[in-house]
Amino acid sequence: MMKRVQLPTLSQRLVFLAGLLLMPFATAVDLTDIDFVSLAGGRTEVTLTFNGPAPEASSYEIRQPARISIDMPGVVSTLPQRYYTVTSGNTRAATVLTAGDRTRLVLNLTSLVPHDIEVVNNQLVITVGRSSLSQTGAIAPRAGSVTDLDFRRNPDGEAQIRIQMSDNRADVDIRSVGDRIIVDIPDYELPLALARRIDVLDFATSVSYITARRMGNGARIEIEPNGLFEYAAFQTSNTLSINVKEVKPAVTTAPGVGDTPFSGERISFNFQDIEIRRILQLIADTAGLSLVATDTVTGNITIRLENVPWDQALDLILRSRSLDKRIQGNILLVAPAQEIADQEQQRLTNERALEDLAPLQTEFVQINYATATNVLAFITNDENLLSSRGAASIDTRTNSLLIKETAANLERIRQAIDFIDVPVRQVMLESRIVVARSSLSNEMGIRWGGGALARGGRNFGYMTGGIEGTQGLQNAGAQWADFYSGGPLPAYQDVSVPLNTGFNPVVNMPASSPNATSFTVGFAALDYVLDLELSALESRGRANIVSQPKLITADGERARVASGTEIPYLTEDGIQFRQAVLSMEATPQITPDGRIMLQLLVTQDSPGNLTPGGVSINTNTLETQVLVDNGETLVLGGVYRVEEVEEELKTPILGDLPLIGRFFRSTQKLELKNELLIFITPKLIDERVTIGSR
Repeated sequence: MMKRVQLPTLSQRLVFLAGLLLMPFATAVDLTDIDFVSLAGGRTEVTLTFNGPAPEASSYEIRQPARISIDMPGVVSTLPQRYYTVTSGNTRAATVLTAGDRTRLVLNLTSLVPHDIEVVNNQLVITVGRSSLSQTGAIAPRAGSVTDLDFRRNPDGEAQIRIQMSDNRADVDIRSVGDRIIVDIPDYELPLALARRIDVLDFATSVSYITARRMGNGARIEIEPNGLFEYAAFQTSNTLSINVKEVKPAVTTAPGVGDTPFSGERISFNFQDIEIRRILQLIADTAGLSLVATDTVTGNITIRLENVPWDQALDLILRSRSLDKRIQGNILLVAPAQEIADQEQQRLTNERALEDLAPLQTEFVQINYATATNVLAFITNDENLLSSRGAASIDTRTNSLLIKETAANLERIRQAIDFIDVPVRQVMLESRIVVARSSLSNEMGIRWGGGALARGGRNFGYMTGGIEGTQGLQNAGAQWADFYSGGPLPAYQDVSVPLNTGFNPVVNMPASSPNATSFTVGFAALDYVLDLELSALESRGRANIVSQPKLITADGERARVASGTEIPYLTEDGIQFRQAVLSMEATPQITPDGRIMLQLLVTQDSPGNLTPGGVSINTNTLETQVLVDNGETLVLGGVYRVEEVEEELKTPILGDLPLIGRFFRSTQKLELKNELLIFITPKLIDERVTIGSR
């Protein structure tokens, strides 16, 4: 006999499915009431009432601003309002927020104080403030001790104090009092070997001394920083670490200098053996992120954090469990570090595989400001932008590139070319080169001569020479000699002859310049004639040679301007030329802050004296590298040269005689002064002005 089975009807199926969908909401409880009561000792008791069993709540503290946040999963608030004003103890306000099946209670405090959470039937009792029993020691002390105290200097220069305890149950109180950091560990014994004062000045950190001593039934650690400081404390297992670093005053710190890598909102945690996924969720909630944790993120952790940025707390937790994170938008992904590395490696492998299969495209890319050769070298250098399948060639006539590549790589190459193919900024260099010369010359010369004539059979000597302007005296002397010898006295005749008639003075050392002032005297007596000329010259000269070369060049490009002459020289191979020019070479480099680094070479050459080998060249060279502001005038040079020349011409022996030796010598003194000054003013050319003037 066949048994007949009755299938459920359609309505029964719908009811069953609706029941399945509503099952998650059936477990949720409602928050129906909230009450605030003031207790002794400045404490506040917050009572939350539910319409079912009280949920398991988790909490964390935020130091600035002082808050306590209590999360209650599976709870929906049915309270008539979200914000409550409280005037009890340190509590000032309470805010109730509901998102989905999760409710959060945030208590705003005047200062951060401890809190306790207790479940009583369908109520959650939160006590804010330190219990009076704990202050009087009514609670039995815990059996624990401080086992080690260590100091070390982190690679970034921070001071780190490590306190090792026998277990992870210590209720540590860390606070800043004046210029010290106080760490109290109640009910934990401090061995006598650790009760000492430690000098850590040699570590060159922000901490000078650490003092450990017993305090009642517990231990106290005092940390003495030097100057302004900030600290962060965190506890992993039974090790409490306190990092202290120096803080520079804001008025002396440039923007962006000395910023810490962690800038999140500061939080304080104290959990014993908490599930790591829960602590990650608390941090994500603080940061306003949605958490995605893989199934391999498991285990529990004991942690205490005091005034630590949430991103630093997250980093510490992840590193302690060999985890890693990725943040995309407002989503925080947490997974084992190796798992994330494997996923990224797999993603790169897949991208390469897709790239090998992607079709190739060909495109002409016009190069506007750079040269196609340089751009090709840029995209094919060690950091090759071309894939193994890509290729690029140059069209020098149009200064363009022909690129064959996949679409993705082609876009990356185009972006790189757009970045480097831009107009180069230009610099105008205005300069003045001044060569100041001054000279002073003093000369003193002498010429004299004389003679005796033979008249009337008397031989008085022979005429040795005469000076122009005294020849008449010579002739007159000859005529008077004829008269005294019995001859007639003719009428006076001026028969003076110039010096080039063959008469040579006895001493001929006049001033070298034809413009010298001379004084001539003569004396004639019978057949004797004596003539004398004194000459002197003092000359002064001053010259300023000013050159004003001006040139424009691009950033990083060398520019040169020169003006002068080329002097020929005869060599074995023929005639070669050497330049004697005024030239200026400049290579500017524009810094990101708008200043100019100048590499300069200035030469001021001129033809010199004629030598047996040819004409010499007088050179003045200045080479330097200097950083100047835009439009600032740079003064270079100051090369000051003084040349003194003293010459003396004299008759041997006679010129050295005292007094009368002056009639047998002449002197010349010459003083030359040269000074080179260079004024250079670099100016950045405004691209907008350049474009507008076309």
